[in-house]
Amino acid sequence: MRKPTAKEVALTAVFAAVYIIATIPPWKLPVIGSPTHGGIEPSAVLGPVIGFILGPFLGFIAAGLGAFIGLILPPGFPSDPGGLLMPLSPAISAFVAGCLTSNSPFSKKIKGWMIGALTLFVLIIAWYIYFFGAWTPVYGPLSNKIASFIIAYPFLHFTGLMVPLVFKEKLAQLFRVLKKGKFSIPVVLTCWSALLSDHMTGNIIWITTRYSVIMPDAMSGLPTIYMYSIPVVLLERLTFTIVATIISVALIPVLTSSKLLPRAVEET
Repeated sequence: MRKPTAKEVALTAVFAAVYIIATIPPWKLPVIGSPTHGGIEPSAVLGPVIGFILGPFLGFIAAGLGAFIGLILPPGFPSDPGGLLMPLSPAISAFVAGCLTSNSPFSKKIKGWMIGALTLFVLIIAWYIYFFGAWTPVYGPLSNKIASFIIAYPFLHFTGLMVPLVFKEKLAQLFRVLKKGKFSIPVVLTCWSALLSDHMTGNIIWITTRYSVIMPDAMSGLPTIYMYSIPVVLLERLTFTIVATIISVALIPVLTSSKLLPRAVEET
């Protein structure tokens, strides 16, 4: 990992500020089962966009810092300590998007798609470890129905995992070619994977640190709550993916032509 340039540091600060501004609108998408009327901010669509522009490391910093500052600004300071972890969701989204569209962010032997895929895989495994490990001894034993809910719930996230496993380095190769059709394919696929990484990160934070504090009576019903939320999650993530794709396809060529984005190159 090379040292960031002054231009990259400045862009990191700019997009952190953009994320902060995007958190200002008061309306949110409701979190099913939340007693605090908490919600998912539409600013989540910026995670992949920032990752595309800044790459995995600076993207992680910009999205995470912007989300954290936006979170603590009044009147949005979370009522529980676990809420302070929520900025990790857009940060992970930016990190995954940056990895999947980078050739070798760590070393020549470790490709970006490998790191992006591994990140989402670890998040999915964490879901299973929590419910079959920490949750079951307290709120079990599991009925067949509840066990099937726990097993089946991350199927959307597995579709996000399949993107880098199927396309591999082609995502990075096509991303660097600003040609209509070719450029939009890796953008939409990567947005899907990144936003599902964002979603599963939020899930892990909620089930491990938030529900037990602000809604302990709901803990025994978490698998059912999550399973029946899948249609809402599907619609929400598809919408976010479309919006993030539109923003990226419109913004990235402009930044590249202005020499503000060295990560993409015009096809010759």
